[in-house]
Amino acid sequence: MDVGKSMAFGRRGEILAKERHLPYEGFTDIIDFSGHSNQFFIDFVATYKGKRVLVDATIKLKAYIPQKIYLARA
Repeated sequence: MDVGKSMAFGRRGEILAKERHLPYEGFTDIIDFSGHSNQFFIDFVATYKGKRVLVDATIKLKAYIPQKIYLARA
């Protein structure tokens, strides 16, 4: 799969997460950072159980999660 197709596939997954999966799981006030820049380390900021949280909608079979946790805690 070339880069353009891969990015388009990933974006479709992020949109699906924002429109269906996150609201279904109880997330509200969802801000889509991935729609503004594919360089930001997290995809969404949302409210969950009264707290603002960072959300990563990983669609890869494999992702380096420890680095994302480190950045989220910074």
